Amino acid sequence: IGILDIYGFEILGVNNFEQLCINHTNERLHQLFIELTLKGEQEEYRKEGIQWTKVDFYDNKPICDMIEKRGGIYALIDEESIFPQGSDSSLNKKLTSNIRAREFRANKGDGSQFQIKHYAGEVTYDTNGMLASNKDTLYPDLVWVCNEGSNPVASALFQDHPAAEKTRKTMKRAATTCVQYKKQVN
Repeated sequence: IGILDIYGFEILGVNNFEQLCINHTNERLHQLFIELTLKGEQEEYRKEGIQWTKVDFYDNKPICDMIEKRGGIYALIDEESIFPQGSDSSLNKKLTSNIRAREFRANKGDGSQFQIKHYAGEVTYDTNGMLASNKDTLYPDLVWVCNEGSNPVASALFQDHPAAEKTRKTMKRAATTCVQYKKQVN
């Protein structure tokens, strides 16, 4: 029997936006492991008629969907980040009234916290600071100016940034951290 710990799941004293992203990545890794190793292999055994003992496992796809799909936690964080009157408190209210999953629980006492029941355990997240963390303050124009400048150090800093390939005329509002993160994790 071998055990492979690839997850690094953490539950800190105060869990904010960054910890939500880290724990979501761990959920995705866990889901990938389940899909490729457990579900895939058991299906292959079934197709080939190989005798085996079925392995029961916790399928965390509903947690991943709750976080990353349309109408999920990331979408609501993005939506609230765009509103001029958006605040961490209004974000918590939005999450509490819109997320309907058994893995999500609103904290009745403190108006800034909610819980997610991850595969590794329940984590309490604090929405204080989430909107600020989600707003990417590195504007595409700044990336463009650095990349087009004559300073080799400055132009090397952001050459892999998504805005590096765009022209100055096509610059839009900077993508939020949630948008960039979802692209990378998927």
